[in-house]
Amino acid sequence: MAYWPRYGNNLQPPTFNLQPPTFNLQPSTFNLQPFNLQPSTFNLQPFNPSTLQPFNPSEFVRSLP
Repeated sequence: MAYWPRYGNNLQPPTFNLQPPTFNLQPSTFNLQPFNLQPSTFNLQPFNPSTLQPFNPSEFVRSLP
């Protein structure tokens, strides 16, 4: 060989990245509603689509014998 390989299995250490990570999601390009006019999802309750009723967690609690 012309030279001894510097890294085994051809794995090289990562290059130092100067940019901090950004956690932005992809913005929707074609949203024409302003943010304060978008419908609020704050008061959405869990919904059971089979009974068409709000989700009742006490139905799914296992009753003790």
